[in-house]
Amino acid sequence: MQKLINEGAGTLVVPGILPTGCIPIVLSQAHNAPKEEFDPKTGCLIKPNDFSSYHNNLLHQAVQQLQSKYPQAKLIYAEYFEAVVDFILDPIGHGFTNGHGALQVCCGGGGPYNYNSSAGCGSPGSTVGDPATYANWDGIHLTEAGFQQVANGWLHGPYASPPIVS
Repeated sequence: MQKLINEGAGTLVVPGILPTGCIPIVLSQAHNAPKEEFDPKTGCLIKPNDFSSYHNNLLHQAVQQLQSKYPQAKLIYAEYFEAVVDFILDPIGHGFTNGHGALQVCCGGGGPYNYNSSAGCGSPGSTVGDPATYANWDGIHLTEAGFQQVANGWLHGPYASPPIVS
């Protein structure tokens, strides 16, 4: 980032990482893990999410430190973690009305999260329903609707600090 700023970049958006314990591909691999390894509110794995949160906190601090060092630049920390957790806690409120919650994959092949590594997207019969009603596309990527929710939160808040459009 320092090099970009020194080269004249005026605005930089620095995204955090997703809550890795909420990614369906990860959840599918750990679906038989002991119940206490899952957050009872979200259904996500606790330890991977703790790591993601730790990473994001350090990254956010680094962005704030660089902002102090380079006040002429606009450095924006953009949050994926909280956006995805919000989808999971209130899927219907975010438009994800598929009836399976935000951890269910749109393009998959069965199992508790509709994720199956051998039933990739593009295979006949792999997509279930309207993708706009799902937050997750293929077990690791958000749907267009999911990314639109994140983008709106980055542009106008609350998922960017400061919001991109302010």
